Amino acid sequence: MTALHIERAGARTQPLMEVTMSGTGSSNVVAMVVSGAISGNLIDVAMSTTSTGNVIDVDMDAAVGAKCIYIDSGAGTRTAALIDILADGDGNSDVFNIDVSNTGAAALFDINWSGASSGIGIDLDISGAASGNFMDLDVGAVAYTGDILSIDLGATATGSQAIVIASGNMTRTTNLIDVTESGTASGNMFDLNVGAA
Repeated sequence: MTALHIERAGARTQPLMEVTMSGTGSSNVVAMVVSGAISGNLIDVAMSTTSTGNVIDVDMDAAVGAKCIYIDSGAGTRTAALIDILADGDGNSDVFNIDVSNTGAAALFDINWSGASSGIGIDLDISGAASGNFMDLDVGAVAYTGDILSIDLGATATGSQAIVIASGNMTRTTNLIDVTESGTASGNMFDLNVGAA
């Protein structure tokens, strides 16, 4: 039977459940421990009506030394994706939207790959007849001095190639690589510096 059941109806002006904590300590506010093999979801949320509120809304505020979400995969042989998103709608909203105004030196995405893996670091596959750009990068009217793409193979990746482009066995109707220079540039379009024999 259900251990805890909460049901509401009508327009509310106060939270249905509210936890306020002003004390200090190292214990968890809410702890969930599952020691048995279950097939159901630990937390299941179904938004079955038209709603404009956020499902999960987190404001870190002054907790600058705390992580918002931390996931430990368990160091086991995984048989399912750790994070899986199904976006099968027909709307014009983004799957991910990140607005960054940080002026520090931290990276937007920082991936540290230290395992001896034979898999692909980032795998992008197109299996539908789409007309939009797969990757689109637009540098606006700003004084941007960083490189758009910087690749450094180091001194030990002697068996790696920086960029590989394979067109496949097809009859091409467009350019494989298209470079358009429309500005009054004083630099070279291509600059190759070979410093080794």
